[in-house]
Amino acid sequence: MSIFQASILKTYKQDESLVAKRWSAYQNYLAKIEFIKTVKEEKYQDGFLHDIFEECLGYTLKTINPTNVRFTL
Repeated sequence: MSIFQASILKTYKQDESLVAKRWSAYQNYLAKIEFIKTVKEEKYQDGFLHDIFEECLGYTLKTINPTNVRFTL
């Protein structure tokens, strides 16, 4: 059973290579879970924002590129 209805999948096309790239970035993040558990939250906050929001979700953080912002904190 699919998460989305067939009509939705036909209407909204995804760039399969981009989805694969972001899925790979998420898998890389999951590989670091044991390391992340050993680090204090404050120490990994910037890394988390970069790993999840930039690499996996494709947002641009204000601190990285202020001229092309798609997500701000």
